[in-house]
Amino acid sequence: MMHSRESLQAKAEAEIMACIGCNDCMLACPLPNAKSVTIAEINAAVLLPVVDNPRVAEFVTACTQCRQCVPACPQDLSRADMVLWNKMKVEDQVPNFTLMLQVGRQVLPSGWTLDDLSARLTQIPLFQGAESKELRGLLLKSTLRQLAANEILCKENEFYDRLCVVLGGQLDQSIRGPYGRPVQILVVGES
Repeated sequence: MMHSRESLQAKAEAEIMACIGCNDCMLACPLPNAKSVTIAEINAAVLLPVVDNPRVAEFVTACTQCRQCVPACPQDLSRADMVLWNKMKVEDQVPNFTLMLQVGRQVLPSGWTLDDLSARLTQIPLFQGAESKELRGLLLKSTLRQLAANEILCKENEFYDRLCVVLGGQLDQSIRGPYGRPVQILVVGES
């Protein structure tokens, strides 16, 4: 079986081979920095081991893969694989640094570096089999939080679209039961 990075690389390379270089996708892109980079530059970066063009790095970092480029492309290419492949290469080049921790309204150094916490995550069952290098990208988009005792992360019937990984302590999940009393459903503790 092909490794996921190798598979993504193959898809991205196939996509640039199908591209006719018209730049219509970049004209359709809603990002302001799409005007400062061409599809030829983004395609060229796919074949490089490191994205060294700062305009390409800025664009792929900002791209949310909204797919507004698809209807504009005469080849009907989505460009998602190509952007993701380049984005991963940009994230791989971020130097190790101390991650920040949100505690209430304060933001403080966490005591974890990007590389240390990436390695720690590989020991959590949810991320078993993932490489530390792959988890770096996830951490670059994450917020480390420390909750106070009895602090509520999310209230019942509120939409919450975040993945929470407990690194220390525990989270209790409960609902309001009869007479408004809390009924514990689940306790999530550190792995």
